[in-house]
Amino acid sequence: MATVNVTHFTEENESVKGEEITIEEDSLSQECKEFILSLPREKGWRTRYLYLFQGFWCQAMEIQAIITFQKHFQAKDNDVIVASIPKSGTTWLKALTFAIVNRHRFPTSINPLDTFVSSWIFLNKVMPEYLPKLTLEEAFDMYCKGIIGFGPTWNQMLGYWKESIARPSKVLFLKYEDLKKDVNFNVKRIAEFLGCSFTQEEESNGVVESIIKLCSFENMK
Repeated sequence: MATVNVTHFTEENESVKGEEITIEEDSLSQECKEFILSLPREKGWRTRYLYLFQGFWCQAMEIQAIITFQKHFQAKDNDVIVASIPKSGTTWLKALTFAIVNRHRFPTSINPLDTFVSSWIFLNKVMPEYLPKLTLEEAFDMYCKGIIGFGPTWNQMLGYWKESIARPSKVLFLKYEDLKKDVNFNVKRIAEFLGCSFTQEEESNGVVESIIKLCSFENMK
């Protein structure tokens, strides 16, 4: 694995030699390289390391993106943010949300165990060749410790759930199992939350069913 040596400065400006930046982190800004060296780290799933940043385990590139986002992003009242743990139906939910909001322009949180299995299968497929594959037992141990991208999973889900209770008009908390069990009901629920409820005429004309079909797994393959 290619590495580059960097000098890391502590808060007391004392230089510490010999730290390493991995190849996937080489494109980071120098400031971010120095910053991540101060963070706790553990073995990663598809990168060599995950770093504990603001209470969650992230890849180095993600940390740089998050810092930039937090510094510069200005939310607007009509922004819609779809947030979820990776491999928990994110693409499906994004497709449904887009189709609901834009239905006039176009013709017509998952069980942690399921998330773990899906993540393990997917990440082993996309893992760089220079990293060894994670065994199911090793991955499960890491997952239970919360060491997974944007983990611990339960902390993230609990955070959104608490916000949905505190600010129900701003945060809608959905579970993948519920969405899959009754797509029709939850599509109408999402539309109502977004302020674009279906009219009686739209429901009678099968617009809800058309959106569900448009965003089905078969159509998104």
